[in-house]
Amino acid sequence: MYEVAIGYVVGTVVGLILFRMAIRERIVTATLDMLIQEEYVKSWEDEDGVTQLYKWQEAVDEDTWRRLYERMEEMAGDSRLEELLDELEEQIENDKDDTP
Repeated sequence: MYEVAIGYVVGTVVGLILFRMAIRERIVTATLDMLIQEEYVKSWEDEDGVTQLYKWQEAVDEDTWRRLYERMEEMAGDSRLEELLDELEEQIENDKDDTP
């Protein structure tokens, strides 16, 4: 008898959790679709097929965002960027020295 009651309670809780997750996902998807349709949020797909989102601002167009994103991807593999970061860290450490 207790097994049936426990199974009922656990099944109900799991059902509610799954229902809540499904509703939340639908709400988020519908909201994003509406924002994209109203052109408040712009989107484009990168070369990996991932949809990139950004807020619409008249001063910055889609091509500028795309070029910025591509440049950031290039810099991620650039060893010069790592060297510059190391130099900055060394400068910060040297500036912390309080000796007169």
